[in-house]
This record gives sequence, structure tokens and C-alpha cells, in this order.
Amino acid sequence: MGNTLRDLQLCELEIVRNVLEICEKHDLQIYMIGGTFLGAVRHRGFIPWDDDVDLGFSRKDYETFLRVAPEELKSGYYLRHYETDPTMPYYPAQVVDPSFEILDVSAKIPKTRSAWIDLFPLDGMPDGAVSYFIHKYRLLYLRMMLKFSQFDQVVAVNLKNRPLHEKILVAVGKHLHLEGKLDTLKRMRLIDRCLKKYPFENCRRVVNFMGAYKFREVFARSVYEDVTDYPFEDITLPGPRDYDLVNRQLYGDYMTPPPVEEQNKHGTITGETEP
Repeated sequence: MGNTLRDLQLCELEIVRNVLEICEKHDLQIYMIGGTFLGAVRHRGFIPWDDDVDLGFSRKDYETFLRVAPEELKSGYYLRHYETDPTMPYYPAQVVDPSFEILDVSAKIPKTRSAWIDLFPLDGMPDGAVSYFIHKYRLLYLRMMLKFSQFDQVVAVNLKNRPLHEKILVAVGKHLHLEGKLDTLKRMRLIDRCLKKYPFENCRRVVNFMGAYKFREVFARSVYEDVTDYPFEDITLPGPRDYDLVNRQLYGDYMTPPPVEEQNKHGTITGETEP
């Protein structure tokens, strides 16, 4: 693995170009989310230390992309989704370029990963306070059980500055070893069914629940209905026009970069940093 982080980013940018072509062909609306949107606003491209791309769709467009992508992706790329790939450990789908590999040491078991971009569905949240509360905590419970079912493989045990409740859950996961007792595929399907309960187009609020920030990523649906293009490296990508609302809710003072020790959240090792 003699590649640099910049090489990885440029590889992922080529994947993004292909995804954009598919979205344009099938009239699918895509959005920059998470660190990719922050990178567009703060750096006009990748955050310098970021190692992936995060894109979101309404649930309907997400499901359409899953259906058409296997036949539309450029030769050499492939779609990873838990229903069609038994080795896929994540709920959000990925488009992968297996010709480029990195080492991920964030979880207990290090693993080699191909260059990838993450694709997230955006789902509705109920309006009523009681319904919202019940749905929220059911989803949190289902996500917790999913993580326990695959603890050694995906939980970033070395991630710094977790909130106290997450530190407690990580400690529990380390000691209970539930990954051998829980069916991961069943847990994925339970989350999927729960997320689809409230359709994106019928709700005033929507969430990217399976992203890093969970319910901090609840926004009015109108945020995703007012979209503009932003420069991102040498292309443009769509994102919410109200970039300040989105990034301030997720990151606070989003124009100030985090400390160096918090930058490599995936524990990625490329050729330039490999010991």
C-alpha cells in the first residue's frame, strides 16, 4: 500500500463522477452530507485528512439507486449492500473500487478496505412528540443491538472523545462478546423496516439515522428541498442551500478544524502514514 491519502481521495472522486452520471440518467436527487458537505463549504473539496465521501438520497431515490447501480456502474466498481453481499458489515450502501486498498485499524480487528464512498438513505420522523420519542428510542435500541452483533468488526474502539454513554456501551461490548450470539443480518433488516415506517416525502422532519451523528442529523425536509451546487475539487456537487444551519448543527464552530488527534476517525493507514 504505497498510496497516499490524496491518491485515495482522487480515486474516490472518480467513483463520485460515476455515481453522478447514474443519478442524472435516472433523475435521482443526491446530496452531500456529513464531512463531505463540510469539506465543500470549508475547503471547496475534501477535508484534507478525510478518507471517504458521504452522499445521501431520499429513501425512494436510494432504493432506486440500489436497483439500477449494479448494471450502471463503471467496469471495476461494484455496489456493496448487506442484502446482496454477506461480507458487508455496514447498513449504508457503498460503491467500491477494489483496485485501491487501505488498512483500517479503528476496530478491534484491523481490516483491509477498498476505496469506497458511502450512500445513506434519508428517512422521515413522525410529527407527534410521543411518536417521535418512541420511534427515536426504538431506533437507538436497534442500532445498539446491531453494533453488539458485529462489535469486533466495526466498532471504533479507539475513537477518542466519545460521550460517556457511548464509552459505557463500548465497555459493555468488550466484555459481553455478543457478536457470536446475535444475527447481524436480522438486526440490519429490523433497522431497515423501522426506518421505512415514516416515508421521507410525508414527514416535516427527516433524518440520516445511520450516519455518525444519529439524531443530530434531524432536519426539516425543506432543508433538502432547497438545494444548490457547490464546488468540490474539480466538479460540483449538490447540497442544502442553508449550509450554515446544517454544519452549525452538526459541528458547532465548523470553520475551525478539530485537533490533529481527532482528525483520522476511521483509523485509516495509507502508504504515507503506514508504520
